[in-house]
Amino acid sequence: MLVDDILDNLDILGLDVLLGHEQTIPKNEVRLREAMLNIGRLVDPLIVDKENHVVLDGNHRLSVLRSLHCINAACQVVDYKSTAIGVGSWFPTLNSFPEKLGALKCDLVDLDAGLLALENKEAFFMAVVEINGKKKCCLYESSDNSLATIVHEQQDLLKKIDKEPEITYIEDTKAADALNSGKTVLYRKIFSKAEIVGRAKEKLPLPPKSTRHTIPDRIIRLNVPLGWLTEVDLEEAKQNLTLMIKKRAVDHAIRRYTEPVLVIY
Repeated sequence: MLVDDILDNLDILGLDVLLGHEQTIPKNEVRLREAMLNIGRLVDPLIVDKENHVVLDGNHRLSVLRSLHCINAACQVVDYKSTAIGVGSWFPTLNSFPEKLGALKCDLVDLDAGLLALENKEAFFMAVVEINGKKKCCLYESSDNSLATIVHEQQDLLKKIDKEPEITYIEDTKAADALNSGKTVLYRKIFSKAEIVGRAKEKLPLPPKSTRHTIPDRIIRLNVPLGWLTEVDLEEAKQNLTLMIKKRAVDHAIRRYTEPVLVIY
């Protein structure tokens, strides 16, 4: 990306126009807040749909900025309609297979039937474990097949199990690896872009880590001082951002990776 391309994709937006689309995980938000206060910076920009101002990535950062009484946020604005932007999910995993989960019973099904039920909103989760090379699948059926009900039932169950120390989240594309390692994976529906935008505009957030967006040329390590987002007016903050990017270009401090990278937080 050239400097002009970077600046075309960066903006300072008021928090009052930004729409979060999923709930946060309290313990993750606490850790992030402490980290942001310690360094005094917003490290990575929020990824925002330029048409609807939905925060696609950075809902925890958005919540922390609001708690710090910031008025603006540094954002990478993207065209959410672009086919280059993909949507996946994060699947909760457990160390053991639950015959009951959150006091709810489930029905044994085969994998393909369970996946179809999730897609058709006939179920809100499916627990899957691999035993001796065979998959055991337990389906948690929904009371009806509306999106609102699916979201509510996911939220309710996640609240019941959230405090369990064994709960982790994995990329949906890594489900097979988790199963091979003996984990139980809770499969769920992959929400569409229209569903994500619709819930955000209605201010009815999805459950935590419902979505995993793949963003081409994602900008990271921007490191915007929090002072720009709290005390400086919008136009001045934009000018400061522009000058910072141009200076980094002069200092050869901008690099575009063309291969997958691992980021250690």
